[in-house]
Amino acid sequence: VRLKPNADYRYIQAKVYLFARRFADAAAVVEGMDSPDRWDTRTAVLSYAQLGQTADLERWRARLGESWPDYSAELNLATGDFGSAAAAERSLFLESVAKAGLPICATPEQLAQNPGIHRLPECTKDQAKN
Repeated sequence: VRLKPNADYRYIQAKVYLFARRFADAAAVVEGMDSPDRWDTRTAVLSYAQLGQTADLERWRARLGESWPDYSAELNLATGDFGSAAAAERSLFLESVAKAGLPICATPEQLAQNPGIHRLPECTKDQAKN
């Protein structure tokens, strides 16, 4: 903030609130943005899913579908999973994705288009079952 005082850091604030389980605060930050990007939209979706606010969840999930139509947790984490020190955050993230009704695993087509994608253990287990 000191180096770029005019920059908008609300996107970081929203993610911090999400992982601090301050879901209403995270959603409020995103709601206050003029033009939230797909990452901010995802934060709103996950927050409203945790809050159980269905109408707001549906509104933001529709926006996510417009800005990130091929969303999955695997595509979201394409370059790597959470670090070992962030087990609680990883669990919260995947729980929130599931509560929001978003896919965790990438589709076979998405995997073909993104050959370097980092597979989540949950998805490789599902693949082994098929």
